[in-house]
Amino acid sequence: MKINNAKTINAWCMYDWANSVYAIVIKSSIFPVFYNTATQNTFNGELVDFFGFQLVNTALYSFAISFSFLMVAIISPLLSGIADYSSNKKGFMQFFTYLGSSNNSGDLGLKN
Repeated sequence: MKINNAKTINAWCMYDWANSVYAIVIKSSIFPVFYNTATQNTFNGELVDFFGFQLVNTALYSFAISFSFLMVAIISPLLSGIADYSSNKKGFMQFFTYLGSSNNSGDLGLKN
């Protein structure tokens, strides 16, 4: 594989751009509405039992998203360093694409 190939760099940029836009739309506009409706129907109101604590469903969603972004900020430099050092970027992308796809596929089977 050629290093600094313009075609490869442009392909990665387009992939990153498309993936970022998709993630932002889902996390900011679609999932909060779904989560709010699902928890209101399941718990008959806005309060959710979470490990013995009663939290408002929108606050719990905010805490969960904040925690996940914190984990990404901590783990990303480590994983990107490993991918760069091992020259296995394609393998990393493949693994995390399959991981994300399987997680989303599992969400389709949820029933109320």
